[in-house]
Amino acid sequence: MLTNTELAFGDRFVCAQCGVDVTRANQRIAVAGSHRHRVPGPHGLEQEIGMFSLAPGCVPVGHFALDFSGGSDGEWRMGVCAHCGNHLGWQHQTADGIGFYGLILDHLSLAEETEADRD
Repeated sequence: MLTNTELAFGDRFVCAQCGVDVTRANQRIAVAGSHRHRVPGPHGLEQEIGMFSLAPGCVPVGHFALDFSGGSDGEWRMGVCAHCGNHLGWQHQTADGIGFYGLILDHLSLAEETEADRD
């Protein structure tokens, strides 16, 4: 179940805290057969993340290895908004350099359409 339903229909996704562009709908990918996944969150609550091949507005930080799947061949690093530092999700990177982003859908908002978007 999608917790942030407006994201199912949008094109540009922004940081819910500051409004800076994070990624676009054409960057959605399926990982382990699905775009959306539920992962453990703080205080025992699950979070829903969406998988994206690129997220230019999300900056990976640190060397923190977190394994959501129990058998990952790579490392997850925390990802934060490049503008305000809000926690947006994680970046996964394998030893061979293949990577993707798992972004917390409740930490994203749909960008407002602009004149440039309509052209």
